[in-house]
Amino acid sequence: GYGATLFMHGASTRDDVVIKNISDPTPIDASILVWNQGDANDTNQGTFIMQDHELVLQNPIKNFKCLGLTFENTGSVSSPLIGRAIALLLAVVEDLEVKDCSFVNGFSEQVWVVGEKGVVANNVFRNCCHNGFAGHFEDVLITGNVMIDVQQGFEVTGRVKITNNVLRLTNPSGLFGSAGIWVSSGGGNRVRVNCCEISNNSISGYYYNSIQI
Repeated sequence: GYGATLFMHGASTRDDVVIKNISDPTPIDASILVWNQGDANDTNQGTFIMQDHELVLQNPIKNFKCLGLTFENTGSVSSPLIGRAIALLLAVVEDLEVKDCSFVNGFSEQVWVVGEKGVVANNVFRNCCHNGFAGHFEDVLITGNVMIDVQQGFEVTGRVKITNNVLRLTNPSGLFGSAGIWVSSGGGNRVRVNCCEISNNSISGYYYNSIQI
C-alpha cells in the first residue's frame, strides 16, 4: 500500500533467487510490478507531471529496494508466450535502489521506472532484445552496470547521471542494435537546464549511435 517499503534481497551467493519465464501481451504486466497510478477517481493515486520543466511526482511509493535478484526470460522468445512483459516496472516511486540484479534473455524493456531520487548500480543485463533500462527520472544515479548484447542500453528522460557503465554488442547486425545511451530532456520542446551527465562509460558495437541526445 501507499508508503510501504519493499525490500527484496537475493541470496548471498547471488544465484539462488530467480524469477523466470514471465510473458504476457499486456504491456504493464511485470515480474515485479509496483504500480501506484490507480484510476481517475482515486485521490491517492500516484502520477507525475511536468512543472516548471521539472518532473514532479504525486503520491509516490517510497523506499523501493530490489537487491540481488535474477530475472530470466522475461517476455522473451523462450517464454511460453511472446509478449511485452517487463522484469521490473516501477510507477511511481521515490528513493529507489536497484542493485546487484541480473536480467537475462529479456524480450522487452527489462526495467521501466518513473522515479525520483535513487541509484541503479552494479546490475548485469545480457542478451536482451529491447531496452535494458528505461524511464523518466529526477536525480537518479546510474552507475556500474554491465550490458552485454542488449539491443538498446539506457533510454532515459530527465535529470540523471550515467557514469562508469559498460555496454557492448558482440553481434550488432544480429541484434539490430540501436543506441547505447539515449537521453532526452523530458519536456517535449522545453529544454531543461543541467538535466543530464554522461561520463566514463565504455560503449562498443552500436552501429546506430553510441550516445544519442
